[in-house]
Amino acid sequence: NQSLEAHRKASATAEIMRNLRAITEQIDADFRGWRTAIAFVWNSANNINADSVAFFSDGGFQTVRADYSGQSLRGNMAAICYAQAAEPNVFTAEPAKKILCRRVQVFTAERTGLSDPPDFDRDEYRPENSLASWVVKFYDIADTNLAGAEQYLMQIAERPVIDSNHPDYMHTIMCKGVDDFQIQFNGYHLYDPNHSQFDSNGELMWRPRDAAQPTVSDLKQYNIYALKFSFTLYDSKGIFKQGKRFSHIVYLRER
Repeated sequence: NQSLEAHRKASATAEIMRNLRAITEQIDADFRGWRTAIAFVWNSANNINADSVAFFSDGGFQTVRADYSGQSLRGNMAAICYAQAAEPNVFTAEPAKKILCRRVQVFTAERTGLSDPPDFDRDEYRPENSLASWVVKFYDIADTNLAGAEQYLMQIAERPVIDSNHPDYMHTIMCKGVDDFQIQFNGYHLYDPNHSQFDSNGELMWRPRDAAQPTVSDLKQYNIYALKFSFTLYDSKGIFKQGKRFSHIVYLRER
């Protein structure tokens, strides 16, 4: 029995570590191409976090499936979002069944032969006149307040819908068994010479903490230096009932 239990735990640990590597390596790859535009939505209830982040990134991107005109699109710029799926419910569902998603919308200025995407749940590309116009829309909507940022995220990065009966809704799935997904940032305050990135113990100070969530206006006062992703991973067999908690820090290149 002890040998069998040890084997089960070893197998569950290996599964969790595979998922951890998949998540962190993808986050690192996406943020290596990060541009200045970024927006957050912080959600929490019942001591559970379900945060989201959307940003623009350089790189090599391709739609997972053919678009609605029968084409597969490639591009070197995309809007990327990390968020948990809308279902199962991010606050009340069994943690092991919750899904972390990665949505990518490839930028294209080429409209010839492209049909307009039917809805943002399934969009893998974004036809815009120019990248600049897309970024302007980002800031126009996100500038005012947090509610404005959420309106923007409703368009580009709302919680993905996962429907196994419709393959078009499946391409955003990244990992199952991800709970309490929290995003924090560290950065220099642009207008406060006494501001410090570190707390009294000399550790990096991560925001938001227990205080009120910062608004978009608050965020614009920071030169964001690093992001901290914290989450709990669960194995598919339910060996670790409480899951395993991890944090991953991404240091952004200076702008």
